Amino acid sequence: MHKLHLPDKTVNFNPSQQRFFNDCFSKNGKLTGNHREYAFFGAIRCGKSYAYQLAGWLIASNYDGVKILWVRDTYKQLQDSVIKQYNDDFQKYGGYTYKKTEREAVFNNGSVIKFRAFDIDGVGMMSSEYDLIVFCQAEDISEDWFNLALGRLSGKVLPVPMMWTEGNPANTWPKRRYKDATTEELKNKGVLFIEAQTVENEQNLPQDYIENLRKNYPTAFFNRYVLGGWEQIDEMVFSEFRENTMVVEPHNPTPTAKIRQGLDYGYINPTAIVWGYIDYDTVLHIYAEDGGTKLSPEEIAEKALSKGKYLIVADYSIKRPNDDGSSTWEKLQKNGLSLLESNKDELSNISTVNRLMKTGRLKIHSCCVELIKEIKNYKWKRAKIGSDKNLPEQTVDKDNHWIDAMLYLVASLEELKVESPEQKEYKKSLEYAIANQHRDRQSVWESG
Repeated sequence: MHKLHLPDKTVNFNPSQQRFFNDCFSKNGKLTGNHREYAFFGAIRCGKSYAYQLAGWLIASNYDGVKILWVRDTYKQLQDSVIKQYNDDFQKYGGYTYKKTEREAVFNNGSVIKFRAFDIDGVGMMSSEYDLIVFCQAEDISEDWFNLALGRLSGKVLPVPMMWTEGNPANTWPKRRYKDATTEELKNKGVLFIEAQTVENEQNLPQDYIENLRKNYPTAFFNRYVLGGWEQIDEMVFSEFRENTMVVEPHNPTPTAKIRQGLDYGYINPTAIVWGYIDYDTVLHIYAEDGGTKLSPEEIAEKALSKGKYLIVADYSIKRPNDDGSSTWEKLQKNGLSLLESNKDELSNISTVNRLMKTGRLKIHSCCVELIKEIKNYKWKRAKIGSDKNLPEQTVDKDNHWIDAMLYLVASLEELKVESPEQKEYKKSLEYAIANQHRDRQSVWESG
């Protein structure tokens, strides 16, 4: 299938569109059922939205009674882009009536496409079963919504019910699900992942369109929005996080490990506590978490001491006096906690955590559910197209309680070194004594 003949024109597919149509449709125009999930990501104006809209129109037209849900994050985006583009391109062919109030394209054969937005429709849109769900700009939609949508794919009209996602490169769940996944992982999930650049669609763009963007976009924007690159994505604070390698099964600390805790205090917001240790390979493990809202100092102490008494690295701002004249720091100490002032250099601590992640020196045990969730969703204040700011410098100060506890703890643990049992035995040996003596003599000789 190299070309598609419509009543008023012939569609010439670019390579990425061709790949999608060749896999999704057979030569007679029927669905193949090859994949349950298609992910079409890349640059702006690469033709991904049109490919999906054309394919969705063909399915609704050729399969009686199919139910399709077309989703975008906000209603304004849905109305201005998805609905307008769909009707501009396909309403002229007849075959369906667009009902503006219901935001539905109702086809003569009983098929229907429902256009919905999360900001006004919410969970109600997931009350039905669908044959096909399409997420437009999926990087703007939460992973929880995506997982909920997967549970509504149980229609029986098509060979297999399908999920289609499309969008631009971004450090949100689509990067983890598609870009960071191995070929085997994608195969096991039944996913076809397609990446595209703007240049593929150059024949359908104004003259000098790409060159104009090259001259006017900051390098990071050009890489992302024109080349479809994932390398300079900076919204995600912990850009080196890889769940499939960094999240490990829970296990107890090694016998020689130095254990400490991190604590971020809150009352309306939760108090967050994490436990961690550094092993003799200098790998840092965050192996447990606890906490909650509206906890008294006595309740916090009880949770903090539940696994034993360890040094706790805490935000020194809780040393400020409360209305009764005493500080939360003092109250926690009176309840048996040993507290150490935290390092509050947030940007430096974030850099440390990313470095440890990149070098494989940070592992988070899977029981730390709240911490992992916060890491996935922790963002820089986002620089969008049109912004005069390229690299962000501030985090979005929201839902980062277990993250703060982790930052305090990791900065403290990095100062610790733990000798392996083999190192300890070596230090007792004659070989070590001779080597140490030789080193001392060499040092004296060099200084003399």
